[in-house]
Amino acid sequence: GADEGVVELAACVHAALGLESEEDAEGLNRQRLQLLKFLGLALPPVTALGPKLSASHVREICDLAISKKLDPDHHAKAKALVESTRKTGVLGNEAILAAASSVLHGRE
Repeated sequence: GADEGVVELAACVHAALGLESEEDAEGLNRQRLQLLKFLGLALPPVTALGPKLSASHVREICDLAISKKLDPDHHAKAKALVESTRKTGVLGNEAILAAASSVLHGRE
């Protein structure tokens, strides 16, 4: 099974992809890309410190990415999506889990 850090990252990515905005779809897409880029830059140096990244560390980085890269009006919705994804799981979405695993474990 997937480790908890991978599942947590997958929930964060899944939530970012699930955000929608009728008013400013282009702006939200830009923010979404910035959030994903932030995760991609923030996680590899942290994973280099140890073999496994804890779910709580990934959760902190995800919360930081949401607060820094998304407009404040998207924060509550993004955090709710992360929470609901965490509860329902993304284990059925192998593509997101594989991407999350490769980010956390440094594989291309």
